[in-house]
Amino acid sequence: MNTKPLTKLSEISQGGTELWETFPIYEEDSLREVFWQNYETAIRDSQKKRQSHLVIKASTYTSRRALKPQMIASPQLFTIDPNQRTPFLKKLWAYQVWPIAKAFTVAWLAMSIFFSVINKDGNSYQLLSISAMLLLFFIAGIAYHYWVICRPLADMQLIIDRLGIMREGAGLDHLSIKYSEIADVRKGPIGLQICLKPRGRIQEDRESILLPGALCNYRLVCELLEHHLAHNNQYYHLTS
Repeated sequence: MNTKPLTKLSEISQGGTELWETFPIYEEDSLREVFWQNYETAIRDSQKKRQSHLVIKASTYTSRRALKPQMIASPQLFTIDPNQRTPFLKKLWAYQVWPIAKAFTVAWLAMSIFFSVINKDGNSYQLLSISAMLLLFFIAGIAYHYWVICRPLADMQLIIDRLGIMREGAGLDHLSIKYSEIADVRKGPIGLQICLKPRGRIQEDRESILLPGALCNYRLVCELLEHHLAHNNQYYHLTS
């Protein structure tokens, strides 16, 4: 049975109404094929008009913002209060550092007990010194991970949140973005659109991020995008 799609009258243009009125119900298949070709053409034209309308609207928005550069590059945008890092650093600690710390602690205790059993005579202290050195290396690794990795990630996440980044997807995979996870990059009138394919616990999810132009001034994001643009030759439209 041939039925028309359920669409409100206000959503149907005059041309679309005329197109549906020409739908051949009892005619031959050749006329129906011509109708569907015209229908697909009308859909493409409608999508082009909508896209051009969005581009014009975005260009108007960015031109207005360009008249007020202090709104885009305001100093407080990139000023990080150490207390604001706390929630993000807690997530990094819970999902990255703490599991490794527990595993290392258990392994170090087992190794220490084993060394103490072997070293009952007290003549050899090399095994215990190796255990102590491993503990110091682990503490240094935790400090390095916090100062060099966690803090910049926390600052980057705070700036992204301040700029009102639109994000889709779940999980904490976006906390540690790698170069290989960037699937699509496109520069538009509003800013940079990035599509990520997380390679973490939720591999089937895709994450879409809109980066406003102001974020391009941030060094970490620039290095991330420059590395991707230098090693990828194909770019795609993001639909999300």
